[in-house]
Amino acid sequence: MPASGQHITGSKADIFTPVNPLGGAATDEDKSIQEAMTEEVDKRMRNAVEDLREKYATGGSNVETSEHGPSGAAYRQKQQAIDNAKAKKRAERYLKEQERAEQVRRQAAEQIIEEEGVGESSDDDEYLDGLEDDGDILQNLRNKRLAQMKAQHQEKIENLQKGHGRYHEICQDDFLNDVLKSKNTLVHFYHADFENCKVIDHHLAILAPRHVECKMMKMDAAKSPFFVQKLQVRVMPTVVVFRDGVASARLVGFDGLTDDLKAGHENEFKTEVLEGWLAKAGCIEYEATASEAELAKYTLEGARRAQMIGYADGIDDVEQDAEAMSLNQ
Repeated sequence: MPASGQHITGSKADIFTPVNPLGGAATDEDKSIQEAMTEEVDKRMRNAVEDLREKYATGGSNVETSEHGPSGAAYRQKQQAIDNAKAKKRAERYLKEQERAEQVRRQAAEQIIEEEGVGESSDDDEYLDGLEDDGDILQNLRNKRLAQMKAQHQEKIENLQKGHGRYHEICQDDFLNDVLKSKNTLVHFYHADFENCKVIDHHLAILAPRHVECKMMKMDAAKSPFFVQKLQVRVMPTVVVFRDGVASARLVGFDGLTDDLKAGHENEFKTEVLEGWLAKAGCIEYEATASEAELAKYTLEGARRAQMIGYADGIDDVEQDAEAMSLNQ
């Protein structure tokens, strides 16, 4: 190494003269290898520059396509897609919760009306007309409920005349007439020897009188080959939902009804589970009854009731503790 302040003399060629790593001056073969490598590197660089020039000249994209590329454009695009998907899920959860909150508040308001003597009778038109004379601070809500009750009452009468309200069997010749006559219908294609079909029969027999808005029927698949083939029924039980005479949904076996059940207990699902599925299919009107927790969460009255219940429970606990202490003294 040169001493401090000492200058190196000689040309660049002398400084960067190739040397043999094993010692001694570089041979002609070493020089030719290095020259070939240098030429190859220069060639690749020139080709890369030409490719870029051609790409930009023809309007090619200059966006980095690698997710880990130096520009980060592809990475940002991917991350944006992930963020958008998360935001969409959050929005869906929010809308679902708001919809449920509205249902709970409506149920709470209807309960207040019923507790004050404004009930619902589907068999007594005079009772419905008499509600018009009832005065209260909830008059607007009463009027709205009254109009709804009258419309539902009239629709119920018409549906009952069409055979709604009972779960019954039809034959192949009656199919078109029964399905096309009503707005909402369903047909259960069953086999007489299949136990799962009997499970569906049990639940639909309960739901038919509960939901007069949908006509519920069943057909023996063995005796209905035309519609089995036409509707492509391959598994039994199969429940086909029709809206305005058009097949709009189908339940194959117990799909979606047994998710919370253990293996071997699939046929033990509750009627309300099938009821919820039919509601999602759009053939019945159904919403789960608000729980105390939901009332406390979404309504002021429910929150007050929950607070009072908690306060009363607290008093009982204190009294029990005091009594226990007095007995121990």
